[in-house]
Amino acid sequence: MCYAVSTSMFIHTHYYEGQRVVHSHPFLMGEGGALNHTHTASQSVFIHHISTTLLLVISSAIGVAVLFITLSKEYHHEIQAATSRFMLYFSLRAPPSCESIL
Repeated sequence: MCYAVSTSMFIHTHYYEGQRVVHSHPFLMGEGGALNHTHTASQSVFIHHISTTLLLVISSAIGVAVLFITLSKEYHHEIQAATSRFMLYFSLRAPPSCESIL
């Protein structure tokens, strides 16, 4: 969610050697809505790489989660039967004790 907000709410443009670079990251606006920060070209490339990496990681995680949920709903009984053989059940109840009376 933070990534989506960052990429949609903070879009801005920089110009480097006649090239326009559009990217997004949180920043504070100057007076009249002007940008009050700059980047070097290497910083812009770094922001691009981080943004691309985050996009790939987040979309991969969502894809794996959707696949897991779909498969777990489809194969619920098979998963439960397979895992129940290997599960150890722990109880919070203390074992009974026997005290001998002398």
